[in-house]
Order: sequence, then structure tokens, then C-alpha cells
Amino acid sequence: MATTPAMLNPYQPVSVERRFAVACRFNPLADLHCDVERRWLVRRIQLRGLVETDLFWDARSATEYVTVGGVRAASQVSFLYVPRFEFDIASGTRVLNAAIDVRIAWMVKVIAFQLVVDGHVIYREGIL
Repeated sequence: MATTPAMLNPYQPVSVERRFAVACRFNPLADLHCDVERRWLVRRIQLRGLVETDLFWDARSATEYVTVGGVRAASQVSFLYVPRFEFDIASGTRVLNAAIDVRIAWMVKVIAFQLVVDGHVIYREGIL
């Protein structure tokens, strides 16, 4: 039986877009789906499933920030881009730890972006 890379690695990105891996998939451990809107230095991620909320990361100004459900969860005032934001997402009676890891090229464009919720990678684009 022939094997494909996806069979060898179930966490293989599901599509390739402009030479960067883009993955947004069902994670059975975290039971989350996500829809992603990608713009220049902006990512809007809608989480559905175990958690129903919207995440918004914006780095277009001197204040780089993350909002969860419209409320600012983490921010940094800097002219240098912050590589990691850690924040909490409320899910009923639970609080899930979440983190966004970002790499930005010198040309001021996102080359890697990753959302981790409760220790599980929910969304990834590029290579960190």
C-alpha cells in the first residue's frame, strides 16, 4: 500500500498557499474548528466548537494587540514586533490558556503565525 505524507503525519498542513503552509483543521483533542480571515498584519480567527469566540490579532500600528470576543486580552506598545502573546479564553466554567506565535519578516509581512489553545495547535501558517 502506498503512503502519502499526509498518512505519515496527520498534522501535515492541509493546503499550500504562496509557498507558505496554511493549516486550519479539526483538532479532536481540543474539539475546535476555525475560520480565518488573513490581511496585511491582521488575522481574525473565529473559533467554533468547544469555544465560541472571535480572536483578532493586529500589528498595523505601534500597539500590537490581541482581542478575544472584542475585549483586549494582550497588548504590547513597541516599534518591534512581539513574537508571542499569551492570554486566556473563557469557555463556560473553564479558562483555556492560549498563545499566538508570530514571525514577521524585515519587509513587514507575516511569514509565520500559530494559534495554540490549551496546548493544541489549532491554526498554523508558515514555519516558526
